[in-house]
Amino acid sequence: MNYATIRGVRIHYRVFGSQGPWVALVTGGRRGFQEFIEFAEKIAAQGFQVLLHDRRNTGGDFAAGRLPQNYYGQFIDAARQGGMKAVCATEQYQERIAANPANEARLMAMDPAEYIRVMSHWLEIFLRGPRKPVLGMNDDAMAGIRVPTIVVPGNDNTHASVNGIAAHQLIPGSELYQLPIQDQDVPLLPFSAWAHVEAELANALCDFMRRHP
Repeated sequence: MNYATIRGVRIHYRVFGSQGPWVALVTGGRRGFQEFIEFAEKIAAQGFQVLLHDRRNTGGDFAAGRLPQNYYGQFIDAARQGGMKAVCATEQYQERIAANPANEARLMAMDPAEYIRVMSHWLEIFLRGPRKPVLGMNDDAMAGIRVPTIVVPGNDNTHASVNGIAAHQLIPGSELYQLPIQDQDVPLLPFSAWAHVEAELANALCDFMRRHP
């Protein structure tokens, strides 16, 4: 396994392909990069070098209502009720500890009060930001994007297609690429649910990158 140590933190990464322009694929939320591996291989096969890495701790009204508790609230509650031992016992932290056992000692060494303070601060920022079309970005910020942009709308309630389309309309000169997928009335779909359109998505992104080298 390849690791990079950045400011004292070991980050796992993999590179696919050995020549061509570099592409960084970044997963969402707390997901690891495993579900992106086949997608990365498809892009690398078209002449790109693709970097995947584990994000640390890995839009719209629905997401704004769901994600604060998912990202922060449940862990703040756990710390208040049982300190860092309760935080470590949550499903998400158990996954992180299983992936890197050293995480447990690092977490248990934290002051629960300081952990609650930091998480509460991040929660406040999350709740204070704009809710749609993209969480945390107001219309002026979207309109200020000046790099080539392609928007591929999602199809679950957390990544509603209507918000992807609205983001495209706000970003000057952006391209909209809509996959042949139906909106699903579920909180969150894994990337693997797009397996049947993965090759089409890879082709669309590679075509976009070739046109904007």
